[in-house]
Amino acid sequence: MGFKQDASIVGVWKVEPDKSNKDDKAGFIAFLNAEEDGAMTAIMIAPGKDAGDWGVYNLKLATLGQNHFINAWATTNNGRAAEKDEANADVLLLYRLGKDGRLTLYLLDDEKTAAAVRAGKLKGEVRKGTSSDVHLTAEPAHLDKFFATKKERHCSSNRSR
Repeated sequence: MGFKQDASIVGVWKVEPDKSNKDDKAGFIAFLNAEEDGAMTAIMIAPGKDAGDWGVYNLKLATLGQNHFINAWATTNNGRAAEKDEANADVLLLYRLGKDGRLTLYLLDDEKTAAAVRAGKLKGEVRKGTSSDVHLTAEPAHLDKFFATKKERHCSSNRSR
């Protein structure tokens, strides 16, 4: 699997609030190309109390079958270096760019992924906690094959432009 920048998502996108969460507000995410080995950078801005929140994330993008994935990890939060747990936690996202120009991001479903690990379909470990509950340790070729299948099997929530 090779990492490759995706020029189709470069730019600033408006993030629509999650309608099921009354406290969620619209925000922005900017995708920027980096100069090295297919890497990209994302800057997320979320309004909120006081000045709101913003963060910078390093990204690696890959395409597996018909699926487009972003592997993201935090570098800074509100101008401060990301805490060690955040900086070491990979967040896997599936993304789709629709014919209507909407970019939709899907988070990996922790429960479905944990079930796949427990069933032996994916090599990894299931941890207790509020984030990074599932740590995948499978070989890249096995992950490629597993995630090249339909998104509904692995992803649940989304945000779009």
